[in-house]
Amino acid sequence: GRGRGRGGSRGGGGGFRKSRPEDQRISSEVQIFVEGLPAHCKVTELVEFFSSVGEIKVDRESRQPRVWLYTDKGTGQPKGEATITYRDPASQTLALRTFHEQMYQGRVIKVTPSMVKPHMATIPALRGRGGGERGYRGRGSDNRAGR
Repeated sequence: GRGRGRGGSRGGGGGFRKSRPEDQRISSEVQIFVEGLPAHCKVTELVEFFSSVGEIKVDRESRQPRVWLYTDKGTGQPKGEATITYRDPASQTLALRTFHEQMYQGRVIKVTPSMVKPHMATIPALRGRGGGERGYRGRGSDNRAGR
């Protein structure tokens, strides 16, 4: 038979919306895309090199730096491409100026802003303070001080 008709939009304002594959991508303010890397390069080496211009963001769950080395889906071999996410837009801007068309382990690399879905373009603190009050319980009796 037919489904129960549960899907569809519930309306409501804002909130999290899962991105769709057809969503347009925009330039990230905090992430760079690096091309032309040697096949043997390691995340630790990239962190050391690229953190010279600013702090690389650390993943909350894994506690690892936000550096992604791309591999060929078919062969599993490194593609010589990576994304690196900085903690702030100023570091990304400096990275773009400092590293684009420079030498890295004997190769000229290309460094450009990553193309990302709009909700990933900046860090959450810059998007507004949504959801930042976890664990807040108020101040209890301190609210009545001075009455």
